[in-house]
Amino acid sequence: MATTGAVKSSLIGIYVGNTLQAYSRSKSLTINGTVIDVTTDSSSGYRNILMSTKSGSCTIDGILALDSTANADKLADYLLAGTRILIKFTTKVAGDKYWYFYAYVASVTITGGGVDEPTTYSATMEIDGTITSLS
Repeated sequence: MATTGAVKSSLIGIYVGNTLQAYSRSKSLTINGTVIDVTTDSSSGYRNILMSTKSGSCTIDGILALDSTANADKLADYLLAGTRILIKFTTKVAGDKYWYFYAYVASVTITGGGVDEPTTYSATMEIDGTITSLS
């Protein structure tokens, strides 16, 4: 049954293929549209635009776990190999809307915390091609 009301962020996951990226703390999906200004003298003082290209990216932040099969080290491997990966941004709850797309890992950052703090990572994936949303 589809999620109702506000969606808890812990319910959202970034999956590479069908594998959930482990130990994540936050994740985001950004979808952009580029507009072309087509305002003319006859626009009566209002701006007119045409929609052009669409693009997007997703980010994930989490705790580094080198013994995981789906963590920063694997994302770094995809980046270094130039591997195009299938990503799903989803709750995995039947009936919920989700987005899927192909992307390349554009950056991976691993940051050592202070004393007695976990080592963290962040990664950005740039979408390549169509973004599809399904329910």
